[in-house]
Amino acid sequence: MTRAAGLLVLAALAACVRAGFEPGEPVPIPGGGLAGGPIAGGLTVFVLEADSDRPLEGAAVWLGDEARFARSDGRGRVTIAEPGLRGPLTISAGREGYSTFTVVAVDADEVTLPLEPLAQPASGEVSGTIEAWDQLPPLPSGRVRFAVASYAAGGGALREKIWQGGDNREVYAPPARPLFQLTVPPGEHTLYAGVFESDAAQEVSLTHVGVRQGVAVAAGKTLPGVAIPVVAASTQIPVARPPLPAGTSTLYAYPILELASGRLVELGHVSSQPKVSVPPLAGPFAGASVWVRIQALGDAETAHFLSFAMTRPEASVARLLDPPAALSYRASPERIAFKAVPGAAVHAVELLANRHAAPAWQLYYLSPPPAELTLPRVPEGAEVERPPVRPLVVRAAAIACCGGAVNPRSFVAREQLARPALYSVSELELP
Repeated sequence: MTRAAGLLVLAALAACVRAGFEPGEPVPIPGGGLAGGPIAGGLTVFVLEADSDRPLEGAAVWLGDEARFARSDGRGRVTIAEPGLRGPLTISAGREGYSTFTVVAVDADEVTLPLEPLAQPASGEVSGTIEAWDQLPPLPSGRVRFAVASYAAGGGALREKIWQGGDNREVYAPPARPLFQLTVPPGEHTLYAGVFESDAAQEVSLTHVGVRQGVAVAAGKTLPGVAIPVVAASTQIPVARPPLPAGTSTLYAYPILELASGRLVELGHVSSQPKVSVPPLAGPFAGASVWVRIQALGDAETAHFLSFAMTRPEASVARLLDPPAALSYRASPERIAFKAVPGAAVHAVELLANRHAAPAWQLYYLSPPPAELTLPRVPEGAEVERPPVRPLVVRAAAIACCGGAVNPRSFVAREQLARPALYSVSELELP
């Protein structure tokens, strides 16, 4: 997507949320975020449904550990006016059936909080195969071929809402033509596929890539017979690899194509070699640009660690962020031990029932968090979602700016990372 097209999209979104507001009135921020000046006697809080930006009526909004709360009106708005009110403040919002969202150290008098629906979203099915599979070059002895199919639902989204059991993709090692079946949100999608080869040492290489754009799927329906044509991933691009951060043991590079439409095609890991393979930027990939996600992984007995850089292949990444360390959790009252990451612009914490569930509670820190985090007390009668008791996953994240790309005042950074960016995550699983 060109810069001009992006600005038009943002303008259209802004026009939508401004509908029904008088000139000069505070308006909600698409995706959530902060606006206005320092808090001086009052503030306006908007509560939206994440992704759709639909205003949520009846959401509870409260400050810090106060016992009182207010409910949002039909425009998702709560206005608080107190002569002595000053920032920075902790502001929370929640509603039954949605995640609870807390932002800490706020000193802005216009705040928009996005709440994620906890119910499984509507979905459809799309199935098909890799076009001309039987015409691919013969395999050398000792090698196997398999395919990976997935989809890109929107421009720039790095996290989809429907989990496939393997990071929103299905993997096949077929004896003949592969068949895929994907669960997708309703709407128009870009399907994509990677063809891989592996040897006896399980060294994997990407050999072909394909896309099929404009695939429309309706809720509750199955679209069969979609064929994805593939072309050879014949371009080799060297990638500089930084040292492993603390807590990680394996380093990979993932090539990512940003199509002219703005949608991202993640091509899967291509081993630990110092190069990545991509198709020529012509034909179905005309106008695309190449990004690389350099990713470090590590595991402990009950914890998972991840750190990555979203960067251009030619850009040198001096270091990856260390994952947030010393992560632990105890209930009654809920307290999370957490070590901030030096150099991070934003820290966030999510509490989930499992690794693939929507978060029941999200906390977003605009300044380095303390060593022990305490969840705000929920006012009596607020009727909001609380963290699950067990099982429980505590996920902590740190996001750093690269050239100012991550804006701490925009909560979209949680879902749709600006590029380039540095990002690290620690997950603690409690059975």
